[in-house]
Amino acid sequence: MTVEAARALAACPQLASVDLSCCSSNVTDEVTACPALSSVNFAHCENLTDDAARTLVAYPVLTSINLSGCVSLTDDAVQALGARPALTFFDLTDCEDVSVALAMRLDEMLQKRVSE
Repeated sequence: MTVEAARALAACPQLASVDLSCCSSNVTDEVTACPALSSVNFAHCENLTDDAARTLVAYPVLTSINLSGCVSLTDDAVQALGARPALTFFDLTDCEDVSVALAMRLDEMLQKRVSE
C-alpha cells in the first residue's frame, strides 16, 4: 500500500477496521488517523518500528491489534501498547525481539479483561 492510498483510507471517518498485513510501507500514522478505528492488522509488516507501533496507543477505541511477524518490534513498544485499558486482542506471534515473559504477562492481562 502506498502512503497516498493510506491517506485516502484515513479520510474515511467511519473506518473501524483495517488489514495492512504484509504492507512494506510504514503507513501507521496515516491509517491510525481514523477516529473510529477499533481493529488494526499489521501482521508481517517487517518495517513496522517501535515508534510507529507506539502511535497506536493514542487511539481510544482501538481494541484489537495484530502485530504477528513484526520482527522489528521490541518489548519497549509492546509494553506501551499492552497498557491500553480498552485492548482485548493482541497478537505477537513470531515477534522475535519481544520477550516470551512479556508476551505471557500481556496474554494473562488480556484474558482477565475479557473475562471481567
